Parts: sequence; C-alpha cells; structure tokens
Amino acid sequence: MVRSIHTDHLKCCVARGGMLYAQMPVLFPARCRRFRVSYEELEDLTFAREVGLNVIVSHIVGTPKYLDVLEQAMTAMRCDGMRLYARVVLNEIKGCKGELNWAVKRYDGFLVELAEPAIIPDIMHLCPDAECFMQLTYASKKPIIFDPRVLDEQKLRVDPAHYHYTFYYPDKYVTTCPQPKSTIYFRLLQSAIFEQICPAALANTPYCDRSHTGADSLARAVVTASMEVHAVAIVVIGVTTRMVQKISHFRPQSPILFVSHMRSAEDYVSIYHNVTMLPFRTKCIISHRRNVFLKVIYALAYLVKRKIAKQNDQVILVYNYEDGTSFPEKYIVYKLDKTNFAPHMAESLFPVDQDQMQTLKEIE
Repeated sequence: MVRSIHTDHLKCCVARGGMLYAQMPVLFPARCRRFRVSYEELEDLTFAREVGLNVIVSHIVGTPKYLDVLEQAMTAMRCDGMRLYARVVLNEIKGCKGELNWAVKRYDGFLVELAEPAIIPDIMHLCPDAECFMQLTYASKKPIIFDPRVLDEQKLRVDPAHYHYTFYYPDKYVTTCPQPKSTIYFRLLQSAIFEQICPAALANTPYCDRSHTGADSLARAVVTASMEVHAVAIVVIGVTTRMVQKISHFRPQSPILFVSHMRSAEDYVSIYHNVTMLPFRTKCIISHRRNVFLKVIYALAYLVKRKIAKQNDQVILVYNYEDGTSFPEKYIVYKLDKTNFAPHMAESLFPVDQDQMQTLKEIE
C-alpha cells in the first residue's frame, strides 16, 4: 500500500508477505476506474518496475484523458519503457461508430476475452465495432492475446464468417491449468482452420506495402518461401524486433527464431505469433559480418541440438547484408547439412570474406 507520495516516486509497504520472482505476471485490479488513475494501479506499476516486467495489462480500456494521465504517471515513475496492454471483452463491444479505434493507436497490445452467453450454447455475435477493433489491431501489427476458454468449453460456437477473429488474428492464446472436464476442442479446431486460412490470406493480391523501405514485402516473401519449401524454421538475425513483428504478421506456420544481443526484447517479442527469442552475446566487439556469421551458426546449432531441424531440412535465414543497418534486407533458403553447415555459411552469407574464414577456423 502507498504510505507517501513524492515528486518522482512512491513510498510503499508490503501488505502481504511472500516471495517475489522475476517474470511474474501483473494484472491491474478490477476496481480501477475508467476516468482516473487509482492508487492500486500506481502500486502495480511500482511493483512491475522493481521486479523488471516489461509488459503490464490494464483491466479495462480507459478514456483518452485517463490514458494521458497514466502515461504521465509512468513517465514520472520511470516506467515509460514498459508496454501497456488493455483487456477487452470482445462480444461486449457494442455499436458501429468506431469508439475503440483510438485505443488501437494508443495501447501496445490487447488481452481479448469472451463473456459467457445468457443461453448456452450460443453463436458468437460480434458488432461492427468489435470486428473493426480486431481488424485494426491486426493491421497495426500489435499483439492480440486471446482467451478461448468459453469456446473450448463449447459455450460459444464460432460462425464461419468470424473465423479470422478467433483463429487467425490472435498472436497467442491463453491456456489454464487442466480442469476435470477440460477438452482440447479449441486447440484442434484452431489448428485445422488456421491451416486453411493462412495460405489463402497470404495469396491475396494485390498487396500494398505501406513500409518506407519495402520491409513488408520482404517479410511477406520470407513467409511465402517458408511455405513453399516447408521450412522447419525462420531464423532472423537483427538488432531490433521490427522485422520479426512484420514476419509474424503474416502468420507463418514455421517457428520464428530471433537471434539478438538485446536481452530487453526477450520479455515481449515472444508474445508475437510463433516467435522464440534466442539471446546471443560476445565478450568483445567484432565486425558486422563476423557477428552475423556467429549468430547464424549459433541458431543452426540450436535447431539441431533441440531436434527442431534434421538433415536436409529447409531453413530460412534473414539478415542484414550491409554494415551500418539494423534492419534485415536479405534472406536465403538453406538446406541443412548437420555436419558441414559452418563451412556452408562461410560461403553463402558473405562470399569470399576473410573475416568469416578466420571465424570458421576458430570454430573448427
């Protein structure tokens, strides 16, 4: 609880004893208000900052003025680096005036839930505002975490017209501890429908690339190539998470492995569809090409060690060829040779590069 308020921090005391662990999830309390930031929310922000959490979830979507005040409070408390998500009950959104459109621009992501129907079982009905909200969030490449519990318990059925909203747009799904009567109904249904939606959605033409550098088209080409060759993984070498987010947006069936030295990205990039973070650091400063080469070798060794990739499996490698850029602009398709992938990478990534050959000798 809050004992005193100071200019840039709060002095709090622990009301209930216990052990705190890193990576503990935080959910804002249900008693928070829509129009005014509560003490409970500030306490949760303080807790999240001290524990090292990068993502926090607000229990409800507030008003623009409320969010302004909350962002000011987060800045004052040095929590402005956190990503702020909001909880949304999808089938309770009513209307057709786009009242939640502003929230898509302001919040960093959403936890989407479904309310139980009055009549069980029932068909899931979505108003135009709910459909628009999901479409805009997906188009904005912001994470959608979906809780399918009501669907898994078969209290609600999904109309085929709404397949995209439940089986394609969400990046991740919330799972709970198995209950005595729990089923895997939703998991089987989502897997089957997703396999049908994904190729059809990717084949839609013409495609409009809204990026300034053609990165959206590159991401789309990477996903298309992964489906054509049945790649077992897509490996992305980079500094920032932008290309990973763009590739994930097209919902590849192959897992995405992001190799980077930015450990801070690990707490939130895995929220995106099918993404796994693989931290990689060196003890000394090395050249760009040598750095990319080492990360690719590390990623391939990881895939082989974890038995994700076998001999002659196809792997997509995405990396930045030019030095001085943080955004990948090239990809290659590699047919894995478990015993010779290091020499192959030395020849394929940056042909005739002495720095790479030196690295290869060190590895051998």
